[in-house]
Amino acid sequence: MSLFDTKARRNFNQSFYSLAYLLLLKTNKKNVFRDNKNILHFNWGLIWSALNPLILIIGLSILVSFGIRGRAFQLEYIVFLFMYWFAFTQIVSSMVNLEIDESLVSRKFIAPWLIFLVSFFLNLSMLFIRFLIVYIFMIFMGFILQPFHLISTMFLLSFFALFYGVIASTIIHGNSFLQDMHGYLMQGLFFTSSIIIPITRMPEAIRDVLVFNPLVHIMEWTKAPTSGISYSYIDLGYFLNFFIVLLVMFPIFLYLKNNLCLSKQEAV
Repeated sequence: MSLFDTKARRNFNQSFYSLAYLLLLKTNKKNVFRDNKNILHFNWGLIWSALNPLILIIGLSILVSFGIRGRAFQLEYIVFLFMYWFAFTQIVSSMVNLEIDESLVSRKFIAPWLIFLVSFFLNLSMLFIRFLIVYIFMIFMGFILQPFHLISTMFLLSFFALFYGVIASTIIHGNSFLQDMHGYLMQGLFFTSSIIIPITRMPEAIRDVLVFNPLVHIMEWTKAPTSGISYSYIDLGYFLNFFIVLLVMFPIFLYLKNNLCLSKQEAV
């Protein structure tokens, strides 16, 4: 490896960690702070802000697991699907609504594209911590879980959210009307992605339309090992095809978004 490659990697790592540090300071001003000696301090509020979504997720999961119209969901997967959906919307929203701070991009080696990636990995880290807490607790309580499906779904959905979020952010860029419309779209996806209302219980005419949603297939795929029921119209390959297409498009739109953010900063 050349000296240039080593230096470039060192600069990237330094920029990545510095940016994560700065984003933590900016998004958790009450929970992360620096004293007059420039020493970083955390308080318990940071941990609380990371874990408090679990209260809503677990409460909603337990409520739903008691049954909708007499048909109960199994807690072994529903709590994770709610957790993943919360993270999915959080990642997408952070991409679509992320405001690039001029004080960040003015720093050496920090560009808008890096801010998007660091924001994503911060969200992914929080999700992974929540996952571990819930997974260990449920194992301790005697639940039989399916780690391969649960872990695969967590990472596939998270990166799907990153790819989709950057593409949507590039298309919507700066348009408040489209941002509002996109918010309604995300709410609609919640009810049509086979989480709280499984498409397997839908009339066939509606089901034939909803199966075009790739999220339906990964949600149902996650449930199958626990429920022991699979359906011919559920195909993980359909979701993976969308995933690969978004993966190919992602670097192009990230480049375009980076240029849009830079041009906006220059205009200001």
